Amino acid sequence: KGRSSIQPSKTIQSSPLWKEGMEILDRESHKFYLNSMQKRVDHLKNPRHIPPVEGRFGQKSNTDFASRPTGNSLYSLTNQNEIFIAEPNPVVFSNYEPGKGYKMNVQIKNITSASRHIRIIPPATSYFASSLGKFPNGDSFIASGLACQVEIVFTPDSLADYDDKIIIKSQNGMTTAIPLQGRRPPPRLSLASTLDCGHCLVNGEKITTFVCKNSGGPGRFCIMPESLWPVKEFNSFKNPTKLEMTPFQLEPNYFQLKHGESITITVKFSPEHVDIYTRDIIAICDNCHVKTFTLKGVCQTAGVEFVSVSDGLLDPLALEMYDISAQHHVSFDTIHPGMVCERTLIVHNTTKVDLPYHWEFFKPILCKPGANNGRQDRFERYRVPTSQKFFTVDPSIGIFPPFAKAEFTIKYAPQNVGKIDQALHLILEEYDENQSLVDDDELVYDIIPGLELELRATCIAFDVELTPPVIVIGDLLLLGTSYIKTVQIINKGFHSIDYEWKNQSNDNYSINVSPCSDSIPAGHVKELSVEICGHVPGKIEAMIYCHVEHVETPIYLNIQAQVQGPQLNIDAPDLNYGLVRLGEAVEKDIPIYNTSSVAAKWEITECLETGQNALVANDRPEFTFSPSSGELQPNSHLTIKALFKPNFCRRLRTVFQLQALNGNKTHLRVQGEIQSPIVALTESYVQLDEVYFGLPRISQVTLKNQTLLSTNYKWDTDAISDKCSLNFEPCEGDIGSRETININMTLICHETGEQEFTIPCVITGMNDPIILKVGVNVKGLTVGYSTPLMDEAVINGLSQQQIELNEAKALDLNFGGDIPIGTNAKRCLVIRNKSAIQTEFNIRVMYFKAADANLDSGVYANKSSTRVESKTGSLLKRTANLADPQSKSVERAQEAYSAAILQDGRGTAFEILPSVGILDAFETKVITITAFTDLWGDYEDNLICSIKGLNDIIIPVKLGIVGCPLTFQIGNVEKKGHPIVRFGAHISASPSITRTLRINNSGPLDIRLDWKIFNLIKGDQQVVDLLIHYGQPLPLNIAEGGKVKRVSHHRESLLPMSETSSMMSIADSQEKRESITTDENDIKNKSFISVTVDAHGGIQADDPYKVTPTQLIVPSRSHTSINVTFKPLPSCQEDTDCNAYALGYMSLDQPEANVEGNVRRLQGYEIQPLRFDMTGSVLAAWLEVHSTDDDGNYFTAASSDLLLSNGQVLKETWKDEHFSFTNLTDTPLNFRIVLSWPFEIRATQSKKTTTAASNNRNTSKKASAIVRSDDSFTLLPQTNMQTNIGFCLSLDTLHRLEELEKDNDSELVRIVTEGENRKLCFDGDLQIQFSNGTIQNVSLSASVVLPKFRLAENFLDFGTCFVGQTRSKLLTITNPTMSGTYWVSTVEAEDEASKDIFTVEPNQGYIQANITHITTNAVAIKINFTARHSEKYSSKIIISGLLGESSQVLSVTGEGSYDGKYES
Repeated sequence: KGRSSIQPSKTIQSSPLWKEGMEILDRESHKFYLNSMQKRVDHLKNPRHIPPVEGRFGQKSNTDFASRPTGNSLYSLTNQNEIFIAEPNPVVFSNYEPGKGYKMNVQIKNITSASRHIRIIPPATSYFASSLGKFPNGDSFIASGLACQVEIVFTPDSLADYDDKIIIKSQNGMTTAIPLQGRRPPPRLSLASTLDCGHCLVNGEKITTFVCKNSGGPGRFCIMPESLWPVKEFNSFKNPTKLEMTPFQLEPNYFQLKHGESITITVKFSPEHVDIYTRDIIAICDNCHVKTFTLKGVCQTAGVEFVSVSDGLLDPLALEMYDISAQHHVSFDTIHPGMVCERTLIVHNTTKVDLPYHWEFFKPILCKPGANNGRQDRFERYRVPTSQKFFTVDPSIGIFPPFAKAEFTIKYAPQNVGKIDQALHLILEEYDENQSLVDDDELVYDIIPGLELELRATCIAFDVELTPPVIVIGDLLLLGTSYIKTVQIINKGFHSIDYEWKNQSNDNYSINVSPCSDSIPAGHVKELSVEICGHVPGKIEAMIYCHVEHVETPIYLNIQAQVQGPQLNIDAPDLNYGLVRLGEAVEKDIPIYNTSSVAAKWEITECLETGQNALVANDRPEFTFSPSSGELQPNSHLTIKALFKPNFCRRLRTVFQLQALNGNKTHLRVQGEIQSPIVALTESYVQLDEVYFGLPRISQVTLKNQTLLSTNYKWDTDAISDKCSLNFEPCEGDIGSRETININMTLICHETGEQEFTIPCVITGMNDPIILKVGVNVKGLTVGYSTPLMDEAVINGLSQQQIELNEAKALDLNFGGDIPIGTNAKRCLVIRNKSAIQTEFNIRVMYFKAADANLDSGVYANKSSTRVESKTGSLLKRTANLADPQSKSVERAQEAYSAAILQDGRGTAFEILPSVGILDAFETKVITITAFTDLWGDYEDNLICSIKGLNDIIIPVKLGIVGCPLTFQIGNVEKKGHPIVRFGAHISASPSITRTLRINNSGPLDIRLDWKIFNLIKGDQQVVDLLIHYGQPLPLNIAEGGKVKRVSHHRESLLPMSETSSMMSIADSQEKRESITTDENDIKNKSFISVTVDAHGGIQADDPYKVTPTQLIVPSRSHTSINVTFKPLPSCQEDTDCNAYALGYMSLDQPEANVEGNVRRLQGYEIQPLRFDMTGSVLAAWLEVHSTDDDGNYFTAASSDLLLSNGQVLKETWKDEHFSFTNLTDTPLNFRIVLSWPFEIRATQSKKTTTAASNNRNTSKKASAIVRSDDSFTLLPQTNMQTNIGFCLSLDTLHRLEELEKDNDSELVRIVTEGENRKLCFDGDLQIQFSNGTIQNVSLSASVVLPKFRLAENFLDFGTCFVGQTRSKLLTITNPTMSGTYWVSTVEAEDEASKDIFTVEPNQGYIQANITHITTNAVAIKINFTARHSEKYSSKIIISGLLGESSQVLSVTGEGSYDGKYES
């Protein structure tokens, strides 16, 4: 600062008046003084609160700070748009795997000229995490040019891409976002977007392979249909590895490729229909990228074309039936069997591929024209192959060349006569034939032929006619008489025929044709005679045939005649005897008639071989006929008597036969029912399960009459024993045919156990009575008990089987060993009456009985309403009546009720609801046992269950209560932690602070507390504490009517477990303690030693916290108070958090604390002590000191700052910088500022800070932020003080450079060389001395750039010059340093003659500092030489500086001459 330059004057035509009124050097000097004065009052704003984008410090005044003379413009600032630079940016993670963590450090550099306070906002997603940052000074400030390290942790859960960011916030509100990215090199597959499989025929198959190469990063791929994306899991696509997408099949669909690897993907194209098939598939990579591909294939149908056929091509006539799918119809000439007819067929292949084929014949499917409307249903395409080969095709199998014509020969050679109609199909073998069964006999093919033809042909046989074809003789023939009839044979064919008859003759008749064989020419008729004769009566039905050559079917002659004998008839349709009782006889009449003209001999018998009557063929006859045989005259009748007497019961089904000799047979159907009474029980044995002693048991028995005969019954109960009484209702009566009677049986048993009774029932008409057996198992009163671990609502929902399973378990009412004190634990006792006998019950406990609580009186009145509300489950709670002093809320009423139950003071009480009552038949009663608690301990009792009629059941009851009845009456109790007493932050050596805590005891006994305080030390690695006690561990030190013996105890600390594992075995849980004590009965008689292992939580100490009194007794149902004192540490060089906790070990000194067999309570170190935490902070006296200048605590100056524009040199100059002292604590700080040479305080001012803490304070109080007395300052909380600290640069210091260079031992002053620049560096301390003795040091540094200059040449020779004529040469003086310099030239002649010969113009001047490339840091001076005589001259020109620069010497020489040739 304070630079000036001497520039040559410029000629200006017109200039302002003010420029003419003052010299240039004076004007520059005055500007310098004005700027220096302005600088002292132009205080800069704190750059932390002004965005740097507004310019340097955000000032918009006409005077720019950068334009001020500094002497070193290199340190001037420019506008900046960024505050921090992050490296790397962005932060990219690559080559990661799921489930692993990756770390990377990010450097955040402050590129501004001021220190910055930053806050790092962590990433938003769970995949990135950032550390708190490692700062240069340990706080959140980053000095100019420095950087902090932030560790980024990346934990991906998949191979997808991740994006996030961390945000760097500065105190001025500007933010910088650093992107965080997870980028894995993506795979690059060589597959095209469309996988073209080409063309294929219908039902054909084409396999195409594609090579897939990965030129990118590694990856696993799964190919699936696009329609199924997204999916929840990929297992169904991994196995099998084929992807089915009709008509495509792709494999593999799951594979893994690394970089450079390839795999072959096979696609099978099997279309079933003509179409262009495309299927979209997607390839899913394990990095969650998805790419879509298209499978493409074209399906074509094979085509053939009918060209021609030689003759026989026809079109169906109207209403003519034809094959439903035939494309062409071919007919053949009508021929006879054995002849051959041929047709030639030409077919053209319309495709460009070879088509294998074969011909096949099928049965035609005929329909009328237009019946199918040009459509073919699917069922019409199912063809039945024909096994009759009337036609042949040559060739029948082969391959069609592409676009070629093939010629086929179809031959018709019939073997049988008839009209032939068949379907001939050309089958292309690329099509599948799916076989299925239409019926059981025929195999049907589902085919799609390439060409369909219908073949028609007719084969005409020889036409022979027989007239008449049937001879029917209407009259009856006599036995042995011959009858002759005439017939004719007509030949209507084209050729003659030969015939031959087959005559018939047997025992019944004879038939002869004459002549029996002969030849008949074409168109002729042959007459034949037929002779018929009957031998036995009856009907003649005969058929004789005539064989004609070349005719498969012979000519038949049918002859019918009737030969009659005697005829007898029965004038009744059947004979029905009806219902017949066994032992009785029934007679019926049978009328017979002779309808013939001759007498007939007859006989009537029973057909024993038919019906059920065949079973009694060997017994005596049951039927008697009168008469049984005889002779009946023509056209007369007769009545036969048939007597029936059955031998046994059955259903009668038989037949009577009336036989006429040489006549007919007539049959008569006979039926009837033979029965005797049969009555039976539907159940002959009755087992009664639910029978109870003395209770009637009613059941039913059923009698069923199985016949149509009515009868009567009677029960015989005389043989029943005295063990029971049995009664039937009704006891006797009638039972009709097929009738069923239900009889009620009432049984009352007088003894328990299993019994069986036999009761006979007499049935009239039956030889033996029917027997009823009754079996019973008489039960008594039985009650089942169970103690399930579930509440009443769940128990009520249990099934019968679940309740029985619970009853099989042992009875134990164990409430658990960790019931919190003050809670009401419940257990249920289930009593189930397993019988139908009603009884009474009574449930009670032996020791811990619940006291009577009067719910109807004031204090407990709300208990009943609480129960009603709990049962109804209402969401609304009853509000206490504020006008009624006895009215309480539900919670208070519950507490009052619990206190009433526990008023006996035993620590617990069991309430049993219901305790007495009636247990109905088969009733399940749930008894709720509620344990009310108010003191810790292990409780034992017995629950007695008394059932009337049964022995008492005793159920053990166990209850373990944990917790403490002592509570602190403070408001900052954590929900899941301990109470915390907060003392706040205090300066070290401050006065003690005391808090009073109230302790409430809700238990029934007085509790003694022994307090111990433990400090929490950061980094404490101790695991357990070993406590050794001599005598009682926690003796009673409170005098009660006499002296109390004090017993000492010793406490030792154990090393960490890893170092003392051989000393003793310690449980894994830190909360568990082990005590090794002597017999408790000897405690009062003699001293003993006890060792306790306790989990280490802190170090026992009495400083800085203290509890008074250390031992106290909290009365039962009352309260007391303790004082907790916090004394800040006397000397603290840094902020210290004082965290500690106090443990109150509880002891019970009353004898009723333990009751043998009922309650045992642990004390002292055996139970969890009462605890509260204490927090406080001791703050070290500390001020935040920072410079508002960009250089921080570093002063920069140049030696040229001592120069004035006129070349004068100041004795000293000051370089001032603004320093801010901020009190961030909550207490005033008194301090002194001590500075070492060459630093000094220049000016001081104060103001309040704008922190959040200061905003929350009362701003209405107007007080000075700083109080100064003599050389000390008092700075109020949350205020700061602005102070100008100056660096003094004196001319005397520059003159002592040589002395300073020789003093190498000086640590405060040193000379540093940086290239062409030499700097004089000063190191000092700003020492803040606080009133409590704490000293805070702030380092200060300063540097002064030392100037120097350099001559372009050290020797200058003017040569020979003309005497009196002035010669001039230019010499450049360069300033390579960053400090300006003022030079002065002095000419020293070497002899007397050389005086005033050499002159320098100008002889002094200012050279600017070498700051930038446009800086004028060099000056050209003119050296003049004027010779006086013809002789040689030499001088030295010494260039020296005003600021202690090293002098430069220039040697100049020249020679004068009078020779005119040297005249210029």
